[in-house]
Amino acid sequence: MSITLKMTGLFGFVFFCSLFSLTFISYDKFEESAKDFIKFQIEKEVQQKQHSMSESTVAEAALNIAQKLGIEKE
Repeated sequence: MSITLKMTGLFGFVFFCSLFSLTFISYDKFEESAKDFIKFQIEKEVQQKQHSMSESTVAEAALNIAQKLGIEKE
């Protein structure tokens, strides 16, 4: 059991150190990847929020009123 824990700890340490050093070597790629990930997540959340807002009863009521007044035409 002790050997297994030591080997797992050593493997984790080596793996962490290699990834940590990789971030310093090629930080531009990691920064660009992180920016793209954040941009994707924001776009996804905005689309979900927009979809839920467009399906709400308040939005439907507002569109009905706007159509009656002749402001909004679809």
